[in-house]
Amino acid sequence: MPTSAFTSAPAVTQTSPIADRVNLGISWLDENAPAWRTPVNLDTLDLGLSTDCILGQVFYAEAAWEGYYNGFDYILNSGDFKDAAGGSLTTAWMLRHGFEVYDETYARLTAAWRLALSQTSNED
Repeated sequence: MPTSAFTSAPAVTQTSPIADRVNLGISWLDENAPAWRTPVNLDTLDLGLSTDCILGQVFYAEAAWEGYYNGFDYILNSGDFKDAAGGSLTTAWMLRHGFEVYDETYARLTAAWRLALSQTSNED
């Protein structure tokens, strides 16, 4: 089975189960924004709203400071973040990391993030 350049785990694709994609997103955030959990409010978390999605909450200040519309836009377009191969991030990358919907609804993706974050906060 192929592995991703990001980890030695099996490669996560756009069609991988939501939990796998969310866990890859969590790993990316852990590596690239170590204090990212602090600004996240699970009560207002909504992947369908650009200001209340994970990236909107985590990168709100940076996006506003740099003149980007929201955290999602900032991550994709600022050039500050690269994929594992050093390339620019793309919408497909966002899908693979659970930051955007593929074949599920925003409500299901939001629920997956809430579940993953509630489980990891209980492990701390």
